[in-house]
Amino acid sequence: MRRLLQMLVAISTIISLVLSVVLAMHQVKPMQAQQKGTVLRMAVPYAPEHPTAQAAVTFAKRVKQETDGEIEIQVFFETTLGTKTELLEQLQFGGVAFAVVDSIVIGDQLPILAKLLQASKGSEPEEMVALLHRRQSNLKTAFDKEQIQPLAIYMPDYRVIATTQPVEKQSDFAQRRLYHPGTLALQNGAQAVQMELADLFDTLDNDFVEGAELSLLEYTQASYFAVLPYVLVQNSVVASDLLLASNASLGALRTEQQKLLQVLASETIQAQAQALQAAQLQAIRRLKQRQVQLYPHRLQQTMPEHWPMELKKTPWLTGGEESA
Repeated sequence: MRRLLQMLVAISTIISLVLSVVLAMHQVKPMQAQQKGTVLRMAVPYAPEHPTAQAAVTFAKRVKQETDGEIEIQVFFETTLGTKTELLEQLQFGGVAFAVVDSIVIGDQLPILAKLLQASKGSEPEEMVALLHRRQSNLKTAFDKEQIQPLAIYMPDYRVIATTQPVEKQSDFAQRRLYHPGTLALQNGAQAVQMELADLFDTLDNDFVEGAELSLLEYTQASYFAVLPYVLVQNSVVASDLLLASNASLGALRTEQQKLLQVLASETIQAQAQALQAAQLQAIRRLKQRQVQLYPHRLQQTMPEHWPMELKKTPWLTGGEESA
């Protein structure tokens, strides 16, 4: 009887040990799986429906797929992680791993990029992107000094100058206070007002500014046409979006992972270009439905070539005169 009790105690001890090992394994496995992956943050200063934002989301999904979840990229939209200027600063010290920043903002810190933008002024989008790609090696050297790296150069959106009052001739720009005016507005005597885009609605309410230069999709997707109903669509581009990576974040990855990310980022370029054209057409049709007033045809020159003839010939787009 005594031996039987000893055997039962020994068996229960063994069972307890086995159960504790099994439980420990179940507890450790999820922790190990969690520690295995690398989670990185990406900031996109646009709404999720913006073509460049869609390209960024596609990039994040492809990275997770191709690395079997070893690298996960969390995407944050609009100003969740900061303004465009703040995002550029965060990239430099690794506060975010990736960010989409337009070349106007970057050009303030990189003179070589500013010169290229000036050289491509008045070009079609494809010509501008081609120029930036031809100079990519020079740009990479300049970016390295800023501790960031370009992964993709996206097709630029058209720019618009939108105002609270009609503009009948070029001299009407004189002394107008415009948010972030570009080359066209500055050449016509407008005053540049430097501030964050997020503050535009408030400054318009306070009459601090009388208009703004924006990308076409920024103007339509944020419904700025409700307060800036007079708009000039420029038939040229001045700013391309760039998908940038922090050198600090990339440096923490293996070499093959870094190369994979560069390949996956470049694969999103064509899709972004196609989505951008579709979004531009949708934006123009939306403005047409809202009866937003475009400036006279003599100020805007010609419509972009890829816009359909139905939009090019409408009196709404040509200031009352159908184009040939």
